[in-house]
Amino acid sequence: MAPIKPLRRVVSAILISGLFIAVTSSATAQFATHSEAARVYAEQLGAGGEFRRFLDAYVPALMLEFPTPGVAVVVITNGQTAFFSGYGFADVAAREPVTDTTLFSVASISKTLTAIAIMRLVDESRVELDEPIETYLRRWSFPPSSFDSRGATVRRVLSHTSGLEGGGGPEYTPDERLPSLVEALNGDNKLGVPARLTSEPG
Repeated sequence: MAPIKPLRRVVSAILISGLFIAVTSSATAQFATHSEAARVYAEQLGAGGEFRRFLDAYVPALMLEFPTPGVAVVVITNGQTAFFSGYGFADVAAREPVTDTTLFSVASISKTLTAIAIMRLVDESRVELDEPIETYLRRWSFPPSSFDSRGATVRRVLSHTSGLEGGGGPEYTPDERLPSLVEALNGDNKLGVPARLTSEPG
């Protein structure tokens, strides 16, 4: 399978994920209960549902605006795939379409999902946005630096204003060993750069 250019792939995926979050968030406000909203979502996600019609009209336009060979849209409910729709090609030369088994790089889409998960914990009063992130860390802590790590709050980490850099790296291929989270944060990654504070938080 010919690789799909990561940047184009990520741009489309982020746009679609943002659109879906906006659509579902707006819809939730219209219903008194989650069960009622879930029923409506199920109707919208169906083969002829409103959400699919929206995607079928909008995704191809996005793919033209941000030249992208293939896009996959998936909705997960209670750990199960509730909806899938593929657009374009996984391999343009072979005219191989995007399917539910096509591999994509998650990349920065994980930031959206992480932020949603953290905000759910905030709603449950299990996490405070303005608490230092180290309050909740158990397996890793910031290496010594000239900056006060207490200023690196949950809110600032989520908004990229904590002064934190490093700990990441280029994409890994399916046959490469992925470092553990702690290894990546400690610099045992492709870039060899540990996560650290490089500027004053805020």
